[in-house]
Amino acid sequence: MASSLVYIVILNWNLKHDTAECIDSVLKMDFPNYRIAVVDNNSTDGSPEFLKAKFPNINVIVNSENMGYAAGSNVGIRYALQRGADYILLLNNDTIVDQRLLSQLVEAGETDPKAGILGPMILYYDQRDRIWHMGARRRGPMPVPLKEGSGARDSGQYVSPLELDMVSGCCMLVKRAVFERLGFLDPGYFMYYEDADFCQRAQKEGYKVLCVPTAKIWHKVSRSTAGNLARFRYYQARSRALYYRRYRYGPHPLLTALVVAISTMRTMALDIARGGVKAAWASAAGLYRGWSDHQRVGKSGEEDGIR
Repeated sequence: MASSLVYIVILNWNLKHDTAECIDSVLKMDFPNYRIAVVDNNSTDGSPEFLKAKFPNINVIVNSENMGYAAGSNVGIRYALQRGADYILLLNNDTIVDQRLLSQLVEAGETDPKAGILGPMILYYDQRDRIWHMGARRRGPMPVPLKEGSGARDSGQYVSPLELDMVSGCCMLVKRAVFERLGFLDPGYFMYYEDADFCQRAQKEGYKVLCVPTAKIWHKVSRSTAGNLARFRYYQARSRALYYRRYRYGPHPLLTALVVAISTMRTMALDIARGGVKAAWASAAGLYRGWSDHQRVGKSGEEDGIR
């Protein structure tokens, strides 16, 4: 296990201080053989200069534009594969990690040869014992997969790895062979649901998707959406619709579409109640785009007035 080389790919966009806190926690991990590559998505807050000065031994790759989560992460993935990575850890910059994170994820990956993608238990940054995300799985005739453990208190009830249908790209360890066989994240999503899509593709190729609950990180949920909620609502709704057009769940796709539409309308109502009318309209625009033209790929949402 110790001989496996892990590249940690951290995508940054205008959150230099969060990224620095994330890197500080990564540098305390007990795993002996890893490298860090920060991919900056054309930040305007001086992130590249700040991070290079603070962490001179870390590679900072600067993109010429904001490529979104999937395409931006793919830049880091290619960089890592070219340098001989055995595993790649995709890690959100608004997280901090447990000291044993990599050791436990890699150990689980080495123990099960069929495991291709492994995620940790993700807890809230400001509620350290409250589970935000572990992954999701199909459950009988349900029209959408259901999350595992979300909102529950972590009291040690999860011990063994769980085989799920998807884990979060917030923190996702992927074996080199999976990228070599599947290719990269689908940039058509821009952001959101590219992780679920990748997990589906991996399963179709016979790989297991596991959550390793003893491996833990803490996530500053919604930190990256604070600057422009409308923009993120657009892509959230668009990507969700695109994903459920591509992958069928439950007894009929129309039932899935109804559940997705109701969920989006609930989000819209909550945004309107908080005064976020623009965000609500962005959700409606994203839902329409996702269902009406699944081949359409936007880069910034500007063509739909989402700024």
